Amino acid sequence: MSSGYVALILCIVCSIGVVQTLRLGQGFRCRSEWALAINYAVCAATSAGWWALKPGFSCGRSELAYGLPVGVAVVAGLYVITSGVRIIGAGITQTFERLAAVLLPTLAAMMFWDGRPDIIKLAGLSMALASFILIGQGETNKRQGGTRWINLAMLVAGLIIFSGVTGIGLKAYTENAGVESNPVFLFIILVTAMVISLFPAVLKGRRPTGVDGSIGLLLGILNMASLATYYAAIARLDGVIVFPSLAAGIIVGGTLVSALFWKERYNRWAVAGISAAVMALMLINWPTR
Repeated sequence: MSSGYVALILCIVCSIGVVQTLRLGQGFRCRSEWALAINYAVCAATSAGWWALKPGFSCGRSELAYGLPVGVAVVAGLYVITSGVRIIGAGITQTFERLAAVLLPTLAAMMFWDGRPDIIKLAGLSMALASFILIGQGETNKRQGGTRWINLAMLVAGLIIFSGVTGIGLKAYTENAGVESNPVFLFIILVTAMVISLFPAVLKGRRPTGVDGSIGLLLGILNMASLATYYAAIARLDGVIVFPSLAAGIIVGGTLVSALFWKERYNRWAVAGISAAVMALMLINWPTR
């Protein structure tokens, strides 16, 4: 097996591991505010090391103009994901997160950068909308009282907004600066996320426990490992392999792990929705030009 495929598999595993670690932390009554702050501290320190190894980059207006709002959106998005894991489980939350992360950026790309609508991507967006509806129906029917539609709608809206702002910010920076993997830009994002995530942790006036630190450290390692293996995979494999494989692998793998370890159950509505989500993401991420 080539190093590119190894990197791709590791990226899928690490991405699944992030959400599963959030679920693990909730099982140990981890204080999420400290875990998320420590996570971003680890990520910021790692990105600083990357910057040190690539000294040719400098911080300019573009890095600050795009990096600061993206950092805010990243923190807000992870808080929404943490709430989703608690409310509807890790498997469904990861499916929603994967869908939400591509909706607004794909629409923005078709409107501002790609020049014209793409039929395949439009079909994928339509299927993504159907997936949200199917999974939502499955969640509300899961048990008496179920998860209310209003709670699901608020969760999905939060994911779409914050994941969308993150994706659009990253795309806009790439289009403006012409660079995809600038360690300075990543450092600005992660330092901003670290500072903002410290506010709720400090304001609550409670010191972090060993569990908080352990979960935060594991989150930080998995997040940076996911990013590093993504760059390694995309450098060695064609995008036609990487993007659809990541989309399908993370959803299917996350769902199976959640069912196996956390005993999450999926009725026929949810299974249909998850299947539609996999197809939607493969269509949206499929290179057409």
